[in-house]
Amino acid sequence: MIYSKLGSLKSILLSSKGIHMTAYIKNTSDLADTRLQIIDSIQVAKEYLTPVQSSDEIEAFLEPVYKLLDNTSLLKHFNDNIGIFRSSNSFRVINLPISLEHMCVIADSYHIKPLLKWVQSDQDFFILGISNKLASLYQGSKTSIRLIDSIEFNQLKNQKMTTSLKTEAIYEWINELLFSLTKQVSIPLYLAGDKKITDSLFKKIKYPLTCRKSLFSNFDEDILPDIIASARNSIEDDAKRKLDTAFIEFYLAEDSKLAQKNLFQISKAAVKGRIKKLIVADGVQIFGKIDRVTGGLLIHPTDLDHEDDDILDDLAQTVLANGGDVIVADHSKIPKGRMILAILKDGEESPAKEISLHFNNFYEATV
Repeated sequence: MIYSKLGSLKSILLSSKGIHMTAYIKNTSDLADTRLQIIDSIQVAKEYLTPVQSSDEIEAFLEPVYKLLDNTSLLKHFNDNIGIFRSSNSFRVINLPISLEHMCVIADSYHIKPLLKWVQSDQDFFILGISNKLASLYQGSKTSIRLIDSIEFNQLKNQKMTTSLKTEAIYEWINELLFSLTKQVSIPLYLAGDKKITDSLFKKIKYPLTCRKSLFSNFDEDILPDIIASARNSIEDDAKRKLDTAFIEFYLAEDSKLAQKNLFQISKAAVKGRIKKLIVADGVQIFGKIDRVTGGLLIHPTDLDHEDDDILDDLAQTVLANGGDVIVADHSKIPKGRMILAILKDGEESPAKEISLHFNNFYEATV
């Protein structure tokens, strides 16, 4: 079974209370530079932890980070940027194929906006490729592709298979396979291959996220890179449309008095579980603390202590914990230079107990 990136990150996205260390390491393919960034993160952590922990407690907390620093073989394994997440009872290191800047944050929850940006920008997809001899199902992402399964037509029948028989065989195989793989996730499916077969499959296939237009009218491994590129372009275009749609939703919600752009009012709505969708700016930080009961805000000019975090980041976590959707957008793309926008729920729904998986779902890619 395939699990979503968002689901696999749930323990990080929803973790709160106690001391949390988040470090993002910009991988320049220079091991010495990577180690220097980790050393800098350790020094930042010590600076914020010294007023509240003993030296022994600090050393125990940072022990897995020190081990990572010394594990050069593992550090060389990372092809992309690196996320380091440490709390009193957990430690995770994640490969992050997104652009980011080095930073280290000590707070009472993890700094998650870069993770959400990754989830949004690196959506998985399926490609069903159909040639004369076989049908193959691939799973791809922004940076990878893998073969999941295939069927050879000459193994299914003792007679020469007609187009109709091939279509029926693929139909039965792919519906069963996708059902077994995607019980907890939603991944778009693209088809490429014989037009007669793909046209017939479009009419019969039950998978709801099937793109109803074939990427290519033929298929073989030689043109697989072109097919993958076409699927990735389609995913990228869809992500842009989703952001545009979110802004349209916001304007429509304003007409219905179900929109909010005031940071203080958004905070109050967030802790009550009243936000359906939050749009938050990437690359902008407002340091301070949120009262988890009232939603009241205490804003600071800088990151003052081990409990401060980016309020925008904390609000994103709060909305996710209460079942809402979160979209991280470039600050320049949010209308009128706003840092945060919220679409409110219609009515007094009870906050959801599980993290929302609505906006994008993916295969886990952690190290």
